[in-house]
Amino acid sequence: AAENAVSTRYLQAIFAERGTTVSAWVRSRRLEEVRRMLADPAHLGDSIGVVAALAGYQGQGSLSRLFRAAYGETPSAWRKRAMQANDVGA
Repeated sequence: AAENAVSTRYLQAIFAERGTTVSAWVRSRRLEEVRRMLADPAHLGDSIGVVAALAGYQGQGSLSRLFRAAYGETPSAWRKRAMQANDVGA
């Protein structure tokens, strides 16, 4: 809110008009970033814990719970499928 020179309440209202919350939007963006990193061969050597930390999660456990709830599979299962689709060893 401060970076955009608006009040916190106004920012919350903008998101509410769109049927979401600021925290849900942030969580969604972070999970999308994790999915992108897990599918990126450049991050193949990074453990799930490292990817979690890079995306701002406190640990692999919290990331795994949120990831499974959002996408119906674990981060490691997603990575394996993404790497197979890209013909990269996983």
